This record gives sequence, structure tokens and C-alpha cells, in this order.
Amino acid sequence: MTDKQKRDYLPILGNGEQMIEPIKKKMRGGEKPYPRSYDEAKNRIKRQLEEIQGHIKEIPEENRMDEIVLTLRLNEDFLAKTYIPDTFFKKTRFENIGSRRWVFEKDSKMKYSKMHFVIKSKFVCKFPQLDCAT
Repeated sequence: MTDKQKRDYLPILGNGEQMIEPIKKKMRGGEKPYPRSYDEAKNRIKRQLEEIQGHIKEIPEENRMDEIVLTLRLNEDFLAKTYIPDTFFKKTRFENIGSRRWVFEKDSKMKYSKMHFVIKSKFVCKFPQLDCAT
């Protein structure tokens, strides 16, 4: 092929008409349904934290440790890193010290979720939106 032929060479594109308009990406899935509303989740966590505080207060002072380790289980449908409750950990001053996979049976099927282990010194909830400081 000569230089002139190379300059004049226009390849034929198969399905070239599709390149005229932008390709519209098909979205899959959609938004996940949440297992409970924000208010329901907040009230549930508040109730559980108050219950934990009550159990800790029942332990005699001489037997009580300085640090408390709690386990938080995440919903099996919300396991991506973006769903880790980092804001909750910061606001409550919980330190995430690790996590592991949690396997359980639901509707006769094996399900997988995640458990986070958090540590707290002198357990007192400091989350103003939950209103559970004692």
C-alpha cells in the first residue's frame, strides 16, 4: 500500500450506526430493599446498647474489666466495605479491632455475613442521636 493509499484508506465498520449515538448503559439490580427503616434501626440499636449497659452495671466493680469487646453482626445483604458502620464506630468511640465471616442458616439455606469486633474503654454510649449515655 502506498502512502497515498494509506491516507485515503477508510475502514468499513460493522454496526457503525451504533457509534452515532452514545451507548446507554443498562443498569442492573437497582436499589436494595432495607430490612428496616432508619428510625427502626436507630431505636433497635439504642435499646440493645442500653441493655448492654445494664448488664455491664450488674457486674461487680472489682470484677469489671477496663475494656469491653462487643460483636456487631451485619445484615447478609449489606457486606460491601461501603456498608461498614464507620460513622457509628466514630460517634460511639468504638474501635474496630477486627472482623470475621459469620455463617448461619436461614430459610434452610446457608447464608454468609460479617461480624465486627469493637472495643470500648469504660463502656458508656456517647452517641447523641441515640440518647443513651448514662
